Amino acid sequence: MNKYPRLSDLRTPASKRIPKFVFAYLDSGTGHDRAKDENRAFLDSIELTPQFMRGRVDPDLTTKLGKKTFKAPFGAAPIGLSSLIWPGAESIIVRAARKHGFPYTLSTVAGESIEMLAESAGEMGWFQLYAPRDRDLMRDLLRRAKTCGYATLVVTADVPSPSRRERMRIAGAPLGSRGNSAFSPRVIWQSMMRPEWAVRTLLNGGVRFRNMEPYAKNDGAMGITKFIGDQLNGSLDWIILRKSVPNGMVRSISKACFTVRTRRARSSWALMALWSRTMAVDSWMQHRHH
Repeated sequence: MNKYPRLSDLRTPASKRIPKFVFAYLDSGTGHDRAKDENRAFLDSIELTPQFMRGRVDPDLTTKLGKKTFKAPFGAAPIGLSSLIWPGAESIIVRAARKHGFPYTLSTVAGESIEMLAESAGEMGWFQLYAPRDRDLMRDLLRRAKTCGYATLVVTADVPSPSRRERMRIAGAPLGSRGNSAFSPRVIWQSMMRPEWAVRTLLNGGVRFRNMEPYAKNDGAMGITKFIGDQLNGSLDWIILRKSVPNGMVRSISKACFTVRTRRARSSWALMALWSRTMAVDSWMQHRHH
């Protein structure tokens, strides 16, 4: 805490411990990063004003979401390939989440699998459904999550094609969960320049998509990233989702969307409210991609 008292203080040392293309994956948005910058500006605009002359006050950070109370007003969001950013990151973060009482959301395209993290996560484990095009595959992901005790489902709705990720391209990044990947000499050189990261990555099994690997093995005609890119094409709709979620699994659901400013979007929120009552969903949260 004395060395890095603010989260922003970690940015520079992090960029020196991981390859340039990995840092671009972690730090960049898309285009000119305007949506990312707007998100940052919105958070910076929030002012916390203390109330004085109330005697000694012990801050209470507990937060109730749905029927559950957490020890902090935040959680760990789903990030695809966290183990690429730092090997074993999913396990590291989920243990911290359980220890300190805040939720951890495992990404569909995480480096570690639903089964690998279930015990460590306990009741702090949430599962993000990044819905595949193959509905049998989607239902099987949900079955695995429910079997492993993930009682909260986070649903991500996304655009029907991959974003351009310009900063990643400039950095030479070969990786993405929705397209082809190839390791160029430039990427290999960047990895060699970060030997600790490279060795830890190799010991962790390399770059993996363990949730999706069992299904990709059944389709030998394409590589794992091409397979995932073919599956995660933004084809989700509410009717299919409602039919696919196992009964009794959902406690709260998060929907990712870009805007709620249009008439169509307002209708979408009305549909969400109706669907929530039907599914006995306790709460909705809005998240905006950058």
